[in-house]
Amino acid sequence: MSVNDPAIRSIRRADARDLAKMIASLADFHGDVATATEQDLIAFCVGPNKLAAVLMAFVEGRAVGFLASRDWVNLVRGTRVRHIELIFVDTDYRHLGIGSALIKAAARSAFKAGCERLTVGAVASNEIADRFYRKLGFKARQDESRRYALTDLEALG
Repeated sequence: MSVNDPAIRSIRRADARDLAKMIASLADFHGDVATATEQDLIAFCVGPNKLAAVLMAFVEGRAVGFLASRDWVNLVRGTRVRHIELIFVDTDYRHLGIGSALIKAAARSAFKAGCERLTVGAVASNEIADRFYRKLGFKARQDESRRYALTDLEALG
């Protein structure tokens, strides 16, 4: 299969079903279960109050991938940063440049928005992701940083 230029654009309401299916595939790949509904995705990813920016990739009108990101501020550096939360390309469309096209579109959008960095995380053992991001120019952090999550917010309230 050959893909010259996948169509990359921001998500629309009508894309929520395709996005939900791809998120379910990504979650399953990582041994997780996706519970976000199409309505959740519309509420979080579409419109002026969206919390995440989602770029969709299409080949011949078919949704084949997505990239979800969010902006935050690095108060130490005094800069705006765009962080890639999720990236997914359908199995049948991998290694055709679609993931790279999504990253490049995210980088252009981040630059236009005034972001000074684009960040992404991957599991340390995921060598394929490591090679992919390094090929695109990402640099690995040189520290022992870890991420933590608090899910019982009431516990500290």
